This record gives sequence, C-alpha cells and structure tokens, in this order.
Amino acid sequence: MKTIWKLTIVGLAGIFALASLTQTAQAIPPFAKKHSLSCTDCHTAFPTLNDFGRDYKVRGYRLEDEDIPKEEIIADDLVLEKSFPLGVLVKGYAYDKRKDNDAKTRGLHEVEIFFGGNIYKNISIWAEIEAEDENDFSPGLEMGVLGFHFSPYFNVSIGHAPYFWNDPYDTLADWGRRMTRAHKAPLDVTRSYSSGVRLRSANQFISLYGKAHGLYYSVGYHRDLSDPEGEGGEDISGRAAFEFKPKFGNTEANISIGGFGVFGKQGGRGDEGLDFNRYGLDLQAEIGDFFSLFFVYLFANDELALATGVDEKNNSLYGELFWVFYNKAQSPSFVPLVRVENYERDDGASDYTDLTLNLSYFLTQNVKLSLEYWTNLSVPTGITKSNRITGFFTLLF
Repeated sequence: MKTIWKLTIVGLAGIFALASLTQTAQAIPPFAKKHSLSCTDCHTAFPTLNDFGRDYKVRGYRLEDEDIPKEEIIADDLVLEKSFPLGVLVKGYAYDKRKDNDAKTRGLHEVEIFFGGNIYKNISIWAEIEAEDENDFSPGLEMGVLGFHFSPYFNVSIGHAPYFWNDPYDTLADWGRRMTRAHKAPLDVTRSYSSGVRLRSANQFISLYGKAHGLYYSVGYHRDLSDPEGEGGEDISGRAAFEFKPKFGNTEANISIGGFGVFGKQGGRGDEGLDFNRYGLDLQAEIGDFFSLFFVYLFANDELALATGVDEKNNSLYGELFWVFYNKAQSPSFVPLVRVENYERDDGASDYTDLTLNLSYFLTQNVKLSLEYWTNLSVPTGITKSNRITGFFTLLF
C-alpha cells in the first residue's frame, strides 16, 4: 500500500510539473491564477508575503469586497471554485554537504501537494500532503485547517497546524514561507529542550484571530504536540502585532512590532505533563520594494521533571535581512539573504551563534535556484564547529 501511495505522489508531481512547463514563463500558482494576479502582488519574493498578501490570508483567501461569481455558487451559499485551487511544491538538492559528512545529491527532496480556497461564502480550507526523502517518500498529512471568516476583525480556525499558522507575518513562519534551507533557530532548536516544544511543529488547535486598523491579534487553544488525537496537555497561545507605514524621504515602509506567547503542558493528559512556556518579541520591516528585515527574541522555560519545580531556561534570537534585485519586467531576479542566530542550551550554559548566507535566483516568479552556506560562528568549549553548503531548487505551481 505504501508503494502505491509513493507512486501516486510522484506521478501527480510529474503530471503537474509537465503541465506547468507548458505554460508561459511567468506561470503563477493557484491563488494568483484565480484572481488573474502576479505572484509579486502577494509576495515580496516568493514565498515571503507582502502587505497585500498578508491581508489576503487574514480574509480567508479572498480579495477585499470580493463578489463571488454566480457560476461558482452551487446552492444557497455553497461555493465550488471555477479553478480548483490545487498546487504543488517541489524541492530538490543538487548538492548538500555538511562538514565531516559525505556529500549528498538529493535530486528530489520534498513534494507537497496542497489545496486551499473557499468552500462556502465565508468558509475556507487549507490542507497539505507531504512526502520527503527522509521518510522514504511516504506521504502524510502535514497540516489541515478549516477557517470561518465573519469579518476581517473576527475569524475562527480549527485544525492541525503550527501554533501561529494564522499569523500573516513571516517572523514566526518557518514552514512553507521561509526563504532558506536552514530553519530559524528560535522556532526549531527548542525541540532539544525538556518539553520538546518547537513553535514550527503542528498540533490540534482552535483559534480566534483578526486584524483591524493595523492591529493583528490571535488567541489559540492547543493540545500536546505528540498526541495527534488531541487528548494531550492543554496549551494557550496569544499574539498581537501592530503595523504602521512610515515614510523615509520618498521611500515608503511597512513595519510591524509585536509580541507572542505559548503556555502549557506537554507529555501528559489534561493538566498533567511538563510545564513550558515560549514567549517573545518580534519585528518585521519592509523598506520600499527592496529590503525586508526580520527579528525575533524568544524566551523559553521548560520544567525538567514533574513536580520538582526545577526549570530549564534558554533564550534565543535571530535577525534576518534580504533584499531584492528586479529584472526589466519588475519581477525578482537575485535575492541575497543574511541571517544571524544566537541560542542557548543546557539551561543557558551552552551558547551558539550561527550564520546563514543564501543567494536565490528566480528563473520565474515561482521557480528559484538557491545556493546556501550555513556555519557555526561560535560554539561551547568542547564542541566542534560545523558548516553546510547546499545548492537547491524550489518550484511552486
């Protein structure tokens, strides 16, 4: 049965890849095609969202004041979109070499089949099926979310996804919206802490969120990451970000400053399990159409053992900057990126600093080639520094 699933995933990816190559050089993914838009209308540089794209996401994949075409209305408010919103993401590593390891050629690293859109007047859906080489290309449901959109100010979502899936800002987005191969340390390294909670991992949840006059908010109720049936420890998340648009001379900017937190228990049932919390501050700034800056500072506390009152405390941060060079058609061409990260382990006793350098070249708005270098700048005494160089491609259609 697993072999059949693998062949199905690979076959579908091949069909969609061939279909995409027969389109124009500026082939666009499902949402852009649905509204006859360009990828750059929603993205600074795929996959990072711009202001327009963030609002589109909060509204449940609808344009402002969008009228539903009559031909898409099946009965009452039941909707079947004329262009079924199905997409495919393909990643491959032509070269992947980590220090002291043999080089790898991972021509096909990951295939994601996703679909998202509207199934009712104010209901949206998003789901992803993923197959990776680490798992022998065995497909699995990566995430699935159902959204109820009563207004831009008040939305409800329920499903299985990372803690801040609804968040339209890219500071806390490490799944499909990161620019690099390397994960953002504050959202990833916390898996090595006592509770094992990392913010990029999916969990069962229900949340409220919205955006009004530049203020975004979300409140979520979640269950233990390790319990897919949703019986595990209870977690609460909260998020607020304020967005404003200053001018620097003739250059317009879009800046958001926010805070976030997740508090709960892992590894038990109900009010059992290890206490943990993750909370911090974040900043996102877009200067004109060229520069994008991201910053997160995360505090992490984890209970070492049940009922002991002894906690492990570690802090981490990252700062990332990328800038976009455009071609004559005003589409992204070259996008260099720099990210510096600092994080602690072992109750703050071990301190690491990493550097990520990435250069992406966009063949089209939704196809890019990337060369990335990651290295430890500093490590604790007794730890050997490591580095990694990866050449990879990303295709979304």
